[in-house]
Amino acid sequence: MKKLKFIILSTMLASSVLVADVEPSTNTPVQNAPGQFTPAQPQLYTFPGFVFQRDNDWVGSDYLYNLQNDIGLSVELLTPENEQLSINAQKLTDIVANAFRNNKLNVRVNPSPGPGALPFFYVQIMVFPTDQGNVALVTGSLFEPITLNRISTQKDAVLQAITWEKKTMFMSTPDNFEADLTKTVSDIANIFGERWRLFESMKPKTGGGSNPNLNSIRPGTRVLPRPQAAPAHTPSNAPANPSQQQKSSSSFSGTTFSPPPPSGKFSNM
Repeated sequence: MKKLKFIILSTMLASSVLVADVEPSTNTPVQNAPGQFTPAQPQLYTFPGFVFQRDNDWVGSDYLYNLQNDIGLSVELLTPENEQLSINAQKLTDIVANAFRNNKLNVRVNPSPGPGALPFFYVQIMVFPTDQGNVALVTGSLFEPITLNRISTQKDAVLQAITWEKKTMFMSTPDNFEADLTKTVSDIANIFGERWRLFESMKPKTGGGSNPNLNSIRPGTRVLPRPQAAPAHTPSNAPANPSQQQKSSSSFSGTTFSPPPPSGKFSNM
């Protein structure tokens, strides 16, 4: 049986902790001999956001400062053809909308196409049935209008791009899939909402108008140290709920996952 390989790109360094954090990105150190490592070479910061120098390192951060609190919302649920789930896109839309409202964001559900839809938050859920349960890839992305020096945009056009993104992939048994999917979608929505509130709280410190200096984004709990020798023992990080095997953010960076191929075409639900 052929395998369908997915390269899950790590996204976003945002966490539920309200800290404006930065994250240098490095490769895994190479072990030359027991206890001896060669420091890894820095690699590209491959997430949406700002990249800037700090302490001779290039670091990156999401950046939601001055983002308006009026956000469009679109949710898409993709499954193999003829595959039925107990949850639909409308229920998931309600979950995201409620999470945004709880974080003081105004929500425009399914805005009309065109520049007026921006900024909008797009949630895509792809579900792959397997013999062991369902595998789901959940992506939450913020789209905003941007300008590029190489492009001269005409009056009746707008260039949109992803400026914030988070992805999570998990496997769950059929009995627990709806609950696990609901929690995953809610977590992504709340992380975005909490990050927006954090950057919104910076406004009084800067007069509420001009952008704060990037150096005001202080390192938080997710700053990665320079490569060092690995500890003799690494404790297991088994999920609390065995039915949900989940990988997200930087813990899944560069990892490949090979579930059985879905049958047939994908359809919206």
